[in-house]
Amino acid sequence: MSKTVLVYGIASYNQAKLSDDTFSANFNGFGYGIGSRFKLDGNWYGQAELTSVSYKSKDATDGEFSFSIKPKSTAISIGIGYKF
Repeated sequence: MSKTVLVYGIASYNQAKLSDDTFSANFNGFGYGIGSRFKLDGNWYGQAELTSVSYKSKDATDGEFSFSIKPKSTAISIGIGYKF
């Protein structure tokens, strides 16, 4: 590692709600990811993160069909910041 780059891991617990006219459910899941923060000029820094979340599955029915729902999500964020 250098003094200008920081690499870190991410662990999270997440909740999501899915609903429409016939179905509503809350989902819980664990997330993980990796991030990096790097020094730019002066007190400025850049940042990037990648996170992935897998939620527990739920069984559902719409009156005619039965199905299982297992949401997943992946997010990428980038940004710049200023350290005071």
